[in-house]
Amino acid sequence: RIAVPFPYSQATLMLLVIHWLLTPFMMTLGTESPTICCVFTFVTVFILWVLHSISIELENPFGADANDLDVHDMQHDMNNRLLLLLDPISAKMPTLSGNQVMEHDILLDMERNREMP
Repeated sequence: RIAVPFPYSQATLMLLVIHWLLTPFMMTLGTESPTICCVFTFVTVFILWVLHSISIELENPFGADANDLDVHDMQHDMNNRLLLLLDPISAKMPTLSGNQVMEHDILLDMERNREMP
């Protein structure tokens, strides 16, 4: 597991708080309506906090949370696929029938006409 360094996490959190505090004042400079100012402020701050929450969840995808990867099911699926490779039916080599087409031009014509040999 490669964790995000603690100072980086704290700096990101501090920048988000500063953004949260300064955005309403900056929005008042660019808008004339208080309603539009509130909406734009909420949307921009909300988006950044959601991205921060997503990055925290992605930092450790293997845990006991509801959004974490189910490694036990993934391991079970991988084991079943590996067992399928050991099945004698999987080891059988395919063979070509006696009426295969090997010429490039004929194959192109068959593909254009959507014909099967």
